[in-house]
Amino acid sequence: SGPGAEPEPGGGGDGSSAKDLTWSVVVPLFLQLCGDGVAEVRDEAARATSKAVQTAAPELFIDPRDGEGSSGSLGGSKPPLLAETSRLVRHLIRTFARGRSFRARMTYIRMCDSVIRDSPLHVFTDLFLRPLVRLVVDPVKNVRLCWAITIAPHIRKVGRLGSNPAVVAAAYRMINSGKDPEGRRVLEAAPLADLPEGVDLNFGGGPDSDMDESDKGEGWLPIEGGTGDSSGCSDVGVGEENEEDERREGQRHEEAASCVPQPPPPAPGSGASQPSASASAQGSAFLPPPRVG
Repeated sequence: SGPGAEPEPGGGGDGSSAKDLTWSVVVPLFLQLCGDGVAEVRDEAARATSKAVQTAAPELFIDPRDGEGSSGSLGGSKPPLLAETSRLVRHLIRTFARGRSFRARMTYIRMCDSVIRDSPLHVFTDLFLRPLVRLVVDPVKNVRLCWAITIAPHIRKVGRLGSNPAVVAAAYRMINSGKDPEGRRVLEAAPLADLPEGVDLNFGGGPDSDMDESDKGEGWLPIEGGTGDSSGCSDVGVGEENEEDERREGQRHEEAASCVPQPPPPAPGSGASQPSASASAQGSAFLPPPRVG
């Protein structure tokens, strides 16, 4: 890097500037739009999750089977996440998957839909799977119905998650629970992949105890000190929702469920009005760590 040194191939300086811009502008804007008060804005932002994550953390999209060890197993040693990537993944989980607002949790489901569709499958299974499975027992009906509508295409016999026992078992748990007739209708119309033998549908007890995404449970995520990150969005806060907003979201998703092909003819639509969510699903602002060097 001294006087007269030739520039590195590929324009290293430009690449560094582009990554700085991604973390200082693109990522905060993406998170802001995912927490917008308008449902349509949140949905469109969530659909861009895979592209946003790939732009911010391209290292995640490298197939772990490429490189040392050609056994093809995904269970081998993996490099730890970069600090800023780890913070981003944690922020998505804590602000959305564990968000106090049911809208935030539905946004996380749509984020996962984007990752499942447009990312290497290991990105979803390593980082986003466990919080998504937990939402199948969410205390809010709208979240569970959103889960069924969004995830059903992926857990068909030919879907990307058709061979994933955790997600398939979660779907069968919803079907057998008797609490979600709309969700059951959506899932049974998929049709689902067969439930693997020996899988226990009763994977815990309640939403606060099953598959807890503690720091120790996230495979790649390094454990960070302190307690501030873990306390902000740890409970689901069922009673904190506005009943009118929840009703409108429910109408929206029931209309979507009625569009899924079903053996019996669907009931006539009720002409639900467009939702106009007023409360933001944002959690604490995401502050990317300062870049070194």
